[in-house]
Amino acid sequence: MLKSILRKTKKIIEKKLIKYIVWDFDDTLYVNLKLGTKLKKCYLDYLNEKSKENISFREFNLLTKNGLSWSGLVAKKLKKSEIKIINEVEKRFNKSQYLKKNSLLVKQLEKLTKYRHVILTNSPAFEVEQCLKKIGFKKKNNLDFFPFEKIIDCNLSKKLKPDLTPFKKVTDYTKIHPIKHLMVGNSYHSDLLPAKKAGFQAILIEEIPEYLKIKLKQ
Repeated sequence: MLKSILRKTKKIIEKKLIKYIVWDFDDTLYVNLKLGTKLKKCYLDYLNEKSKENISFREFNLLTKNGLSWSGLVAKKLKKSEIKIINEVEKRFNKSQYLKKNSLLVKQLEKLTKYRHVILTNSPAFEVEQCLKKIGFKKKNNLDFFPFEKIIDCNLSKKLKPDLTPFKKVTDYTKIHPIKHLMVGNSYHSDLLPAKKAGFQAILIEEIPEYLKIKLKQ
């Protein structure tokens, strides 16, 4: 009983410490299954083009079944930098064409004025910016995509989540203690687990409505 009370008290105190919300981007600030399938196909086409192989979509799915990312598989096969692969493939692929304006999401996030906001993503910033514009985030209060003041992408981090380097890049930017950051993402492996290892607080995107008392769906 006492341990339970102490755990709850600790969570309340930690929640009050939050100064920055650190948002993952893909499958967190938007979800689009069609986009995911098309992007996977784009990585497969890139691999077949560069390797002169003829791997089927089914084979590609099997090869990435055990947690290896699409970009990770392509990088491994081609013996190239995964970040370079991500940049090259996503320059060919316009994610924003599959997204729609989401006024509710924009409105709810703009309400969270007691926090500062950054995006921490494995995607390139140029792609994220296009998507934020399509979703409906606009220039406001001297921020290009209010309420986000910084996009820390794969090119800035030089490493990909779940490596801890991207999280260190966040604290290098904010200049405050890790516990004052709340990581919000869709992946336990790439977002929550490394965030907690880095000393951040962390929750899944589906926990946000209850945790911050906002509505993200109609």
